[in-house]
Amino acid sequence: MPTIPAAFTLTAPSQTVTYDKKRFGCPIRVYYKTPFKPVLKLYMGESFASIVPANYIIWEVEERTDFYYNTTMLEAGCYQEAQTWDSMLDSYKGQHLKKQDVWGPWNYRSCFESSGSITRMNRPYEILNHSGSMHLTWPTDHSGVYTFRVKIVDPNYSFCELTAEFAVETYGVIIREDGIIVISLVWSFIFILLCSFAYSYYKYMKIFAEMLYYKQIHTFS
Repeated sequence: MPTIPAAFTLTAPSQTVTYDKKRFGCPIRVYYKTPFKPVLKLYMGESFASIVPANYIIWEVEERTDFYYNTTMLEAGCYQEAQTWDSMLDSYKGQHLKKQDVWGPWNYRSCFESSGSITRMNRPYEILNHSGSMHLTWPTDHSGVYTFRVKIVDPNYSFCELTAEFAVETYGVIIREDGIIVISLVWSFIFILLCSFAYSYYKYMKIFAEMLYYKQIHTFS
């Protein structure tokens, strides 16, 4: 059962969640330094139809915030500020809608079609597609299990609301202990080593003194 620290979620303090394998399937294991972007496949019943080329959005089901988008609006080539989860949630603030109901094909607006506000173009560009360079990146100080939901937002792709769910498990992060603990252990080891050397030196000198004493006795006798 994955534990989500309080610093990495919007909804609650540190919480332990039950992973729903029936819902999300086996997690996609991704090395923590590897960029990631889901490849969406369209099926007609059980038959594969095509790779989905349309724009889509994702959100983390448990409200985790410790994943990142690699591209800013400016880097994506937007002519105006692009829609983001924060801006869409602010637009429907007070209406008590579920997160998945505030953004979709019905209100999607491309940032490449017209000119508008360009005051905050350094914010992350949160819209993905199959051919673009946009992808997700992961934290480098901890691993995690992420449960995502994805929705097609391009209104020209389909009249249906197309969604999917999947999970990602990152791995490979080496957990380093607290620096004070490491330093304390090192100095403890050095102290033990010095004590061992001192004891060995004492024993050696004692044995040497005894040998010298017996040699003197033997000489005088």
